[in-house]
Amino acid sequence: MVRVIVNADDIGLSPGVTRGITRAMTAGIATSATFMATMPDAEGAASRIVADGLDVGVHLNITQGRPLMPARAVSSLLDEGGEFLGHARLHARLRQRAVSLAEIEAEFGRQIERTRELGIEPTHLDTHHHMHSSLGVARALHRVARDHAVPKLRTVRSYRTLDDELVARLGAADRRRRSARGRAASRSGRRDLRMPIALLKPETRLDDWIGLFDRLRTFSGEGAFEIICHPAEPDDELRRLSTFVESRELELMLVTAPELIAAVSDPRIELISFRDL
Repeated sequence: MVRVIVNADDIGLSPGVTRGITRAMTAGIATSATFMATMPDAEGAASRIVADGLDVGVHLNITQGRPLMPARAVSSLLDEGGEFLGHARLHARLRQRAVSLAEIEAEFGRQIERTRELGIEPTHLDTHHHMHSSLGVARALHRVARDHAVPKLRTVRSYRTLDDELVARLGAADRRRRSARGRAASRSGRRDLRMPIALLKPETRLDDWIGLFDRLRTFSGEGAFEIICHPAEPDDELRRLSTFVESRELELMLVTAPELIAAVSDPRIELISFRDL
C-alpha cells in the first residue's frame, strides 16, 4: 500500500482560495493544506479550519506581502516599501549572502505563533514559493521546526512525473533511509524531522493525475508521497495578489472530479495527512 498526502497550498490567501481549499478537502481528495498567516483572509480561513477540523500546516512566507515581525527586525528581507522582496530578488540576495538567516527564523517563528494564536495546531511546515530549496532557508526552517515543535516538513525533492523505474528507485532509497534512520535514532534517542519521500507536481490534467496514482500503486517502500495542488474559487482579491488564477479553478474541478475520487478509492492507496507521518 502506498500512502499519499494531497496538500492544497495557500489557504488564507484570499476568501476564494479559502473556499476552494475547504471544498477540495471536504468534497474532494485533498487531505491537507498549508495556511498563510500573513495574508488577507488569514482570520477567516482560521475560523473555517477550526470549525471543520481540517489538518493544516503553515505555509511560511518571506516572498509576498508584508511580514508579521516589525519591519526593522527583518529589514534584510524587505524592499524600500516594507514589503517582502519577492522570490527572484530574495534568491539573488541569498546567493550574495545579503540576507540574515536569523531574520528568516524570526519571521518563520512569528508566523507559527500567529497560526497557534488563531486556534490552529500546525501539522507541518513548508514555504511559499518553495524557498527552502535554498540551503540557508532550509537550515533556518529546520531550526524553527525543532524550536517550535513542528517536526514534519515538505521535502525539497520534487518531480513532475514518475515512471516505473523511478518508483522502484525511490522505494529502494526509502528502505535504505529508514534503516539508517532507525540505527541513528537508537543511538541518539532522538526523533529527527520527518518528511515525505518526494513532492509530486503533476500537470493540471485528469489523465496525468490518474496515471500518477496508477504508478504509485506499485511503490514498495513504507514512506509517503506528497502531491501539491492549489485549488481555489477565483475572486478579485486573488486576482490582485497573483497571476496564478485560472489554473487554480481547474485544479479545484480536478481534485473534486468523480473520476479521480474513484481512481483513488483503491485498497492499494491510503490517503493521509501530515499528522499521520
